[in-house]
Amino acid sequence: MVLVGFESINQSTLEAYNKGHVNSAEKYSRLIEECRQAGLNVQGNFLFNPELDSFEDMDNLVKFVGKNGVFMPIFQIITPYPGTSMYWEYKNNGWITNENWEKYNAMNLVIRSAKYDPIEFQHKFMKSYYKVYSWKNIANRVRKNPYKLLNLVTSLAFRKNLREELGTFERDNNIKK
Repeated sequence: MVLVGFESINQSTLEAYNKGHVNSAEKYSRLIEECRQAGLNVQGNFLFNPELDSFEDMDNLVKFVGKNGVFMPIFQIITPYPGTSMYWEYKNNGWITNENWEKYNAMNLVIRSAKYDPIEFQHKFMKSYYKVYSWKNIANRVRKNPYKLLNLVTSLAFRKNLREELGTFERDNNIKK
């Protein structure tokens, strides 16, 4: 297995992270297929930033992950971890909205967003993350990738965990399904 920090498939987001000059969604698709042909599963990490990414970008990423059969897609919300230069930049600019360290797990929006309500952004993020573990995407992932049993077991575990996380978030925030 190989872990790849793709970050984003959105070219403008990649450019904001100084990765656009060498990376693109097309290159990612080729890389995933080349790894698969070499017998490697690809764990792909993707990062969402409410200042750079839209809800449409989330939808596009769900489609990309499904189309490319990424073995273990990991979605994360940008999180300025304490002790990092990013944390101090966000802290000094007043962009941190939550200092509860239990929320610093890349699944919670702990920074200010000028574009989105934090609950709406996090809910869309969680629904998108769960969607990449839909039955259709799991079947596609297992069919395309080597180590079919490993693909199935990890996908089912992620699906169960994400369903529980999403349900808890919706209950805690009085969100109707």
